[in-house]
Amino acid sequence: MASLKQIRFDRRPYEGATGVAESVRTNADLEELSIIGGWFGDVEAEVLGAALAHNTSLKKVILQSCSFGARGLMGITEGLKTSAVVESLIVYSVRIGDAGA
Repeated sequence: MASLKQIRFDRRPYEGATGVAESVRTNADLEELSIIGGWFGDVEAEVLGAALAHNTSLKKVILQSCSFGARGLMGITEGLKTSAVVESLIVYSVRIGDAGA
């Protein structure tokens, strides 16, 4: 069986944040996750953060043009605190605001 190393969400998946989190939690070979678009807000970022805390293979996370703010960024960083494997978090074209800087 082939392993899935990279997942890219350009649009909101049918399952929403739950689907993204499930992909991160259950795919033991996942190394790179890309999320692009305004559909990914604070709630979605918090759900992703919780999933990141349980992932043991993800090395790179790219978040582009998302609509989360400081609250969402805090959710992601909380998850990364317990994840020893993520080596690179790339966030660009996201309006985090002064509270998240």
